[in-house]
Amino acid sequence: MKQMKKVVFLAAAFLGSASALAQDRYVSLDYGNVSMSNNGASSVPQSAYRLGLGYKNKGSESLNTYTELSYMSIGDSNYSDNTGSFTTKTSSLQLSALFAAPVTSDFSVLARLGVGFNYGKSTGTGGYSTQGSSANRTEFIYGIGVRYSLSEKWSVDAQYEYLGKFAASSTASGVDVSTTTVGLKYNY
Repeated sequence: MKQMKKVVFLAAAFLGSASALAQDRYVSLDYGNVSMSNNGASSVPQSAYRLGLGYKNKGSESLNTYTELSYMSIGDSNYSDNTGSFTTKTSSLQLSALFAAPVTSDFSVLARLGVGFNYGKSTGTGGYSTQGSSANRTEFIYGIGVRYSLSEKWSVDAQYEYLGKFAASSTASGVDVSTTTVGLKYNY
């Protein structure tokens, strides 16, 4: 947890100092579906949301680049049987570079590359009461998507992202997590 606090502080300091030089800052809110593979849970999170802050770097007419710091809440996975149950909560702090290649004046194709600081925490009952644990993982994230500009200030994004592995203990192999999201971006 101490290392995570350092990462959050450094990322916030980077974003704060860099955004002071930026042409264009934005806030974004995404909502979408979660997919987990290699997961033995009886229920997986159905949805996720992300809140992001970013800025547009000086780019060219053929490629716009953005730097984004975001927090994604992925939700709970639940497992239960006749001996008890456990719940795993997952979230991710992300630092990403986004690339937008304009196709028309209002429509762009997106690519995302970055790093996710993924967190999982598990709590159990009954036979799983010893399941209480947590783990942090640093993972490479990537995604693709599209953006439609509604106005000079507002746009809508649709994205697919692979977020890497999440685990609730340092000894667990983890599960692969990906999301499909739709979101609003406001430039200020």
